[in-house]
Amino acid sequence: MFLVPDEAVQGQVDRIVNTYTGLVAAGKEKFQADPFVIALAKVSGHTVITEETGPTSLSKIPGVCNAMKVECVNLMQLIDEEDWVLG
Repeated sequence: MFLVPDEAVQGQVDRIVNTYTGLVAAGKEKFQADPFVIALAKVSGHTVITEETGPTSLSKIPGVCNAMKVECVNLMQLIDEEDWVLG
């Protein structure tokens, strides 16, 4: 799914990139998606699903989500919260 970021999302991306500088690797030619994923979740009220760990690390998705009050879960938490039955 590809979305063109609107002004609200772009504003959050700008805030994330400037506040949580460890989230994006310096010197990369292409911009990383992490700030856009978090920004879209913040603006739309969605949950970020990631397998990254580090709920207190401001250089990891869970840490930035926690700091920005964006819900963030891993796949097993999602399966548990949604009461999925597998198998």
